[in-house]
Amino acid sequence: MPSKTLTIMFTDIKGFTARTSGSSREGMQQLLTEHDRLLAPAFRHLGGNVVKTIGDAFLVWFDSPTNAVLCGLLIQEVLRQHNESVPEAERIHVRVAVNLGEVELIDGDVLGEPVNIAARLEGIAEAGEVWFTESVYLAMNRKEVPSTSIGERTFKGIPYPVRVYRVIIDPNSEHVRRLRESVTVTKSGVSISGLRTGELSPRRKFKVAAAIVGLLAAAAGLLFGFATMMERLAVANAKKLAARGEASSALDIMDDALRHAPMSQTLRAEAILIAKGHAASLARKGNPGEAHDWLAREITKRSYLESLISEFPELETRDRSTKPPRAAPPSP
Repeated sequence: MPSKTLTIMFTDIKGFTARTSGSSREGMQQLLTEHDRLLAPAFRHLGGNVVKTIGDAFLVWFDSPTNAVLCGLLIQEVLRQHNESVPEAERIHVRVAVNLGEVELIDGDVLGEPVNIAARLEGIAEAGEVWFTESVYLAMNRKEVPSTSIGERTFKGIPYPVRVYRVIIDPNSEHVRRLRESVTVTKSGVSISGLRTGELSPRRKFKVAAAIVGLLAAAAGLLFGFATMMERLAVANAKKLAARGEASSALDIMDDALRHAPMSQTLRAEAILIAKGHAASLARKGNPGEAHDWLAREITKRSYLESLISEFPELETRDRSTKPPRAAPPSP
């Protein structure tokens, strides 16, 4: 079961149930459509990955805890501008809660205690504010987002108290002034520009850089040069991740690059070397079973790694009585 350390965000509309209890289905749908229209650009702008919507709630994950908290602040600014331009009955007030921890990734969903804590925190957060846990506070860039502790809270099903923080939204601060200048809300949509963001993940850095290089190359007609630059960029970022032991994320980058250049033998060869090297590293550390299982999972996701099936016997320790089972080829 794959797991990853992610920043989890929950949002929901304050008083949604009471507000829609006497509303028609059409009226409720209009509210949710407007809610989604306003929040979605903030998620996209700061690298949020929407897992699902649950009625009036969003469940979103981020690679960067700083970006997650900034996104919460951005959401509140978008809604502030929206609420100033509409009657009281059409205003939307949202609670935002953020937590950080290791979660399980199953069929596109995220599960685990960090998700439960984020959901519990969202249930007590104040509308118009951004609340987050100590795990986020310790990991984020605190210079980018002023905050203050509001003490420890206990949550049902969580066996320990959780220290909680909230973002300080001071309209007189330079930070909030810049934020407000970056956002424009109109009836036709939400525009966001010039907002300073936290550190991007290596995979997102590659996607952004590839897009920029692609535009430049297309404008200049240098398609061959773009392909070469993209391959080098992908390989460099993938190798950095692989060196940190994040081989699956490194292979994700190679997959992104192969979608742009599916015939590239260079990319395929480098991806195979990354997979082979990580499996061999696990085996050398005395984890042949883990090496086998990891490589088998990767082969089922990435058919170009099938050539490594024949090398499974090499994933054994010095004790040759401990040999991982041979993997069956992936189903066609």
